[in-house]
Amino acid sequence: MPRHPSPLVPLALAAVFATATSQPEVLAQLSSDATRIGDDDIPGAFMLAPAVELLYDNGIANFTTSIASQDSEEFFARTADDFVLDGESLGCSTGRFDIAEVLVMMVQEDSTPQAFGVEFYEDDGAGRPRPANAAVPIASFPETSQIDLGRFGLTTTLFQVGFETPGLSLRADIPYWISSFGTDVTTNGDAFYNFFAVSNGAEGTEDNGVVIAPVAEVDIWTPIDDVLGPPARAFSFAIAGSCGAAQTLEVPSLGVGGMLVLTSLLAGLSLAVINRGRST
Repeated sequence: MPRHPSPLVPLALAAVFATATSQPEVLAQLSSDATRIGDDDIPGAFMLAPAVELLYDNGIANFTTSIASQDSEEFFARTADDFVLDGESLGCSTGRFDIAEVLVMMVQEDSTPQAFGVEFYEDDGAGRPRPANAAVPIASFPETSQIDLGRFGLTTTLFQVGFETPGLSLRADIPYWISSFGTDVTTNGDAFYNFFAVSNGAEGTEDNGVVIAPVAEVDIWTPIDDVLGPPARAFSFAIAGSCGAAQTLEVPSLGVGGMLVLTSLLAGLSLAVINRGRST
């Protein structure tokens, strides 16, 4: 079911997270004027669990921008980025991957800690999630871990957020979209508090993150650089798992009773054919 914001949500975002664009009602929080932990303390890569294969890495946060991603009764503004799991380069002949874990970097307001969620969407063939006018996931998962990575902005902190994804199976070589977001209703009349951290993007991919935020008159999934202006943004996430087993057509077993019934049916059919031959 499409999710849309309450009509009571104020349009006061510009006063809090304004950017030098033609549409400042949305979105970005800049960290360029912020104090944060030193680069030496920031991990150079996502911290994966042992024995988990990295299937896709879109890069850690580049500490320039984070974009609103919140889904609650009071506020709805979501950001997403696309990815393709390359079956050939990952050596997966079955064309399907079992996803074990997803890691993202999220920014959160210090005064309103919340849990995060992650969702996956199909691509609509036009370079955006399906459907174009709502967040309708093919899979959703709650967070299973948070690692505090230190300051991002003046009143915000960067986290590596982990999601275990049991049962998630994705096909190779087709685009999907990922969106991580704050899930709590905690907000107030001046701000919202959860942001998907921007990255430099995976090598060889285009930075083409999208946003949907109806309260800011962004009613369909729209490239972020169309809303905030260039450069295009990518988001900070990684996907881990393994090549899945080949899908096979299972033939149900008849069992002893079923075999007896089948034998009787075949015998009856044979007698009918014999009798019909005698009568002609």
